Amino acid sequence: MKTDILIIHPYKHHAFHLAVGCKKSGRKFKAVFPFYEKGFAKFFKYIPGVIGKKASGYIHPELKSEEVISSFFWQIRKLFSYFGNPMDFQYSFDEYVSLKIKNGYWSANIIVLLQDHMPKTAFQAHKKGIVIWSDQINYSYEAIERFDLEWNRLGYSGKLRNEADNINILSIATYITAPSAYAYEKINSLARVAKKIKLIPYGVDNNFFYPSNFKNKDSITILVRANSIQKGGAFFLKALEKVGGNFVDLLQVSKVFVNILGNLDSFVLNVLKNSFFDSRVTISYGAIPQADVPGLMRAASIFVMPSLSESMSLACVEAMQCGLPLLVTKYVGVDCFVDGEMGLYVEPTIDSVANGLIKIANNKINWNQWGVNASNAAKELSWDIYEESIARYASLL
Repeated sequence: MKTDILIIHPYKHHAFHLAVGCKKSGRKFKAVFPFYEKGFAKFFKYIPGVIGKKASGYIHPELKSEEVISSFFWQIRKLFSYFGNPMDFQYSFDEYVSLKIKNGYWSANIIVLLQDHMPKTAFQAHKKGIVIWSDQINYSYEAIERFDLEWNRLGYSGKLRNEADNINILSIATYITAPSAYAYEKINSLARVAKKIKLIPYGVDNNFFYPSNFKNKDSITILVRANSIQKGGAFFLKALEKVGGNFVDLLQVSKVFVNILGNLDSFVLNVLKNSFFDSRVTISYGAIPQADVPGLMRAASIFVMPSLSESMSLACVEAMQCGLPLLVTKYVGVDCFVDGEMGLYVEPTIDSVANGLIKIANNKINWNQWGVNASNAAKELSWDIYEESIARYASLL
């Protein structure tokens, strides 16, 4: 198989939209995804429970099944990866694709890879003379010191993240796309041979994410994206433990529900188990199918994400489109967010997040206007706009 542009990714992320953008450029392309709704995988969405809901989202209306390489074997492997370590799946898929490139079964003029998920494939393609387009989806180079400080504060040694693969990929990439000014700045300094580095913000589906006027009067729901060390889970929980009672008092409600999106990593889970919260605060967490996220956001009153580093947090954009005021750090990679007009910035520390919770509670009267401002600002961040931007970029390579 030989094509002009070959897009490869082991997960979903925004890879389907990236592929459609390349398609819209008019250039010949193929996409390689281990799972897409074609062949046997068409029936996965009928599996009861979370797996079925997840499987139902692996399709794009403008990406035809014949344009995607997704074999029966890898569809099954993807299904079983839900029950195991996803990194094992990623490594195996990378090995498989790199051999396809090495042995000449697959070839292209340009290969598009997201971040460092496929390092073996990247270097094998480079050896073959294939041009590398690196799409950067998770940025943390500038944040290494913040990671280490938080890691050490929790009493652990070592590092949260090894950036060696991606720094090496950036050194061989001819083309690079980044989603925010925060990500772009450091990536630009790390690139070695890149001819075109372009800032192209991601989008969200604004057909699903939109504001709701209905809110419970007797309680407040806080939606939180802080399920890992990187996303600020540890100091969010300690901040909530510190000021939770005062926070509820200021809100003048009988109950505060804290819904943390995603399963907690082992370190954040340990913090949760060893913390004590005001009796009026109820905390829940767990993996949520993407189809259920818009409803959860519309039912919430504020969104919190005190992340150490994100290239561009789609969860923040989704919350903004749902008209939620935000309590976030400046490291979430959302360029259109304005402190004091759409919510508040905090630093990634316990004291700063605690003070932020008190301050945002004191500004409850402004939540509605902040939400309107956030929703208006995020309207330009749609997948349609993203795909058109990718198409223009790809057409010029």
